[in-house]
Amino acid sequence: MQENDYIMLLTLTGFSFQYEWLRSGSLRALFLGSAALGLNLLTRVTTGLDLMASGVFLLAVLWFEQVRGRALWPRLVTYCKIAAPVYAFFAIIERLYSFYRFGSLTQTYIPIFARESLRQDPTLPANFPWSTPFSRRRFGRSLQAREINLPVRSSARGRSSAPCTFVETSGRRKSAPTR
Repeated sequence: MQENDYIMLLTLTGFSFQYEWLRSGSLRALFLGSAALGLNLLTRVTTGLDLMASGVFLLAVLWFEQVRGRALWPRLVTYCKIAAPVYAFFAIIERLYSFYRFGSLTQTYIPIFARESLRQDPTLPANFPWSTPFSRRRFGRSLQAREINLPVRSSARGRSSAPCTFVETSGRRKSAPTR
């Protein structure tokens, strides 16, 4: 199973079980949903955003159902009593695994990736992977134009068509014949 598929499965499972808890009040459903979302942390740390999204989703559902004030407070306390320890458990496991892998509780693979990349390609800037200007990192390909030249094969009838260049700007491709 691909990593992204696994993350999607765990995220949807977590959302589903937590939504079931919201509907039925089942603490088992809340625990299982929290465990699925917590297990996501062991796959990829950025899935911590999924944890936050599930909390926002549950609050939005309650908000649209006009649950506020005294009716909201017990549900929030129950959620925190069950979900927070589960999330903390998986976060601690993830950090211990990082310590085992990298020798530090706060380090990730980025410095190792940079060191190995610089070793393999000495022409990279000394501050790699942080050598890209912030504006390009932040907005990515949406603000930069580039050309993609595609080779063209002969057609089945022996005629070859003109080569084509795709100019990519703002995430849209425009076809332009090359000369």
